[in-house]
Amino acid sequence: MLVRIKAETIRRNPRAGETEYGVLGLLEQHIVRITKVPGGYRKEEFISVGTTQPQLVAVQEAVNFDGTEAECPANWKSSIINRQPVNWLQSFWPDPEYLFEHEDPVFNCSACGCELVVSQLESDCLDVLDGNLVGTNTKCPHCHAWDAVKLEFETIEQAMARENNK
Repeated sequence: MLVRIKAETIRRNPRAGETEYGVLGLLEQHIVRITKVPGGYRKEEFISVGTTQPQLVAVQEAVNFDGTEAECPANWKSSIINRQPVNWLQSFWPDPEYLFEHEDPVFNCSACGCELVVSQLESDCLDVLDGNLVGTNTKCPHCHAWDAVKLEFETIEQAMARENNK
């Protein structure tokens, strides 16, 4: 069965030919907490990376030990600073020139005869070459038979030629 590309979904890929992707790295938080303690104030600094619990990295105290209250230093402020660095990943293949979606045709399972659409099939692999789907091993979700239908996916070149011949 030939699974065609939906002509109305064909569009140029703004990232065509690119091989690097920016992904957000782990969230890093820098937390400063000011607390009142007997005789003055305490400043605690914590760092948390990803989902780890904040780790105490520094403590400062402004305390008078003579029984009088110390003032909180003017430059001490409670804060939470979030930093999420961007990491660049290298891909194996350049991004394809076009983006598109395939149709979802109805067919009958070759083993049990039930009516399905392609998106209902289960698969143990999905091969992609130059942005085109080139084949799948399919499994019927009802009878669990492998190769429920032999699929062939239309390539972007075939779809464009079909559209140009209209």
